[in-house]
Amino acid sequence: MLRFLRASAMALVLAGSATAAAAEIRLTLPEARGTAARFLMEGRPDAALMLAEGVLLGAPGDVEALLLKSRALRDLGRTDEAGSAARAALNSSTTAREEYFAALAMAQAKSSGRQGLVAQYWLRRAADVAPDDHLRATAINDFRLVRRITPARLRLNLSVNPSDNLNDAPRGEVMYWGPFVNQLARPLSGVETRAQVDYSYRIALSENARITLGALYQMQRVSLSGDARATDPTAKNRDFAVDVLGVSAGYERRAADSRWLATAQLSQMRVLLAGDPLSDITRLDLSYGRALGETLTGTVSLGFERETRLDQSLPDADSRDIGLSLSRSGAHGVVKLSVAATDVMSASPVTAREETRAALSYHLAQPVLALRPSLTVSYEETRFDRAWLPIWLDERRDAEWQVAVDATIPGWSFRGFAPEIGVSFRDRSSNYVPYESRGAKLKLGLKSVF
Repeated sequence: MLRFLRASAMALVLAGSATAAAAEIRLTLPEARGTAARFLMEGRPDAALMLAEGVLLGAPGDVEALLLKSRALRDLGRTDEAGSAARAALNSSTTAREEYFAALAMAQAKSSGRQGLVAQYWLRRAADVAPDDHLRATAINDFRLVRRITPARLRLNLSVNPSDNLNDAPRGEVMYWGPFVNQLARPLSGVETRAQVDYSYRIALSENARITLGALYQMQRVSLSGDARATDPTAKNRDFAVDVLGVSAGYERRAADSRWLATAQLSQMRVLLAGDPLSDITRLDLSYGRALGETLTGTVSLGFERETRLDQSLPDADSRDIGLSLSRSGAHGVVKLSVAATDVMSASPVTAREETRAALSYHLAQPVLALRPSLTVSYEETRFDRAWLPIWLDERRDAEWQVAVDATIPGWSFRGFAPEIGVSFRDRSSNYVPYESRGAKLKLGLKSVF
């Protein structure tokens, strides 16, 4: 490797006068790098670039010089070239520390070039390869800063959920109608896969108000087990395929001191079942959250929804709901209590109903045995407006309990996403036997840990 940088042309830069142009300056590579770094700190990226390129003439793969070149180009507004220099540094990296700083340089170049989503990827990569906890925390803080100032946001969710009752079948196998016996559906086991892609773009109206435009795609697919196919040979995976396409527009406003946040969002969604249009849903959501103390936050929400059926199997429905939640954060975790009520209006006796729900959850702040667990217990009561069948007098009444335990493994994260495992149990009782059901579900997914 070249040990000395001979650059008589740089005498003008270093000495700052024309009379020094004939002089010859001898710098070791560390001295040249240090001088270039000092020029960057002094706001002289052009001089730093000249020195960095001089180093690279004799040592083309010098990682530190490539990083200095990338920073100088970025300061000069040449962000595409800055990204190319950062990528060259990444390709030449031989240690985790070099790869870390190369990923940071790439993120800085992309952020300066108004490519915030791409910059977030490189900051996730930097956090992944950080050689120590301090540098990892720096990358995570930079990631959060870039995410906050980037108008576009992309969220991805994926989970694989083995279940013993995909079709929400009754507990029993038969129902007695006086002297008659009617066979009921049998539980079908299998694996349910869910994925969601949520893209949003924020437009600032002022320092404390903004508009958010969004697009959504949700997918559910099922793979029936061999036992399920033996139980019901007519069942097909496609029967459980659900797709949701949606767009939304929202308005947010927060207090100058961030003590409260008010939101309004209008959404339009199309639901498809087995590839065929099922319904169109138009929904308006309103919410107001306020800090009630240093660690206590309260939120009230209202929702209005219109579901237009496209398959003609059921009448259209309108619903109204109200919810209230209280959340308290502490050193050990966050506890949240939520209550809600929904009124669904429809001409269908299987749709028109009133629902009340309550849920209590607790999320631990710190990992326990390498796991960061959360526990949720919920109860829901449903009262239908009319009898299940005209010849029966009693309106249908359901009550359902659900317990879910989820845990992430932050120590196994990749690109900022950690594995998430969970198990949930539900039990629904009803005054009509066909609606009594229970089941268990395992969840395997990925979750962002920052």
